[in-house]
Amino acid sequence: MARFVTDILILIGIILGVRVLAEGRFDVMGILHTLASLPTPQLPFAVHWPSFALGMVAGAVVYALLGIRWEYLPHRTAAWFTSNSSRFSYVGLSLGFAIVLLYY
Repeated sequence: MARFVTDILILIGIILGVRVLAEGRFDVMGILHTLASLPTPQLPFAVHWPSFALGMVAGAVVYALLGIRWEYLPHRTAAWFTSNSSRFSYVGLSLGFAIVLLYY
């Protein structure tokens, strides 16, 4: 149901956008001039931007770490190593041959 409502709202937005552009009464420069002439709000505190950026990055890292299913990680790791064990043997043999070629 939510997908249906979202699709209808998107359709209404597209129809209104096409209508505004087709009528030709859409003044982009006027809107930009109005936005530029608005006064910037003064905050009652100062923002330390390096700390803000560091907090945003740390928040993204914490969000990514929370998305990991930690209880399944050992099982998935073992399954990955099992499925790719033949590749590891080829890599090991290649490294061995490269070492032999370099030193002899």
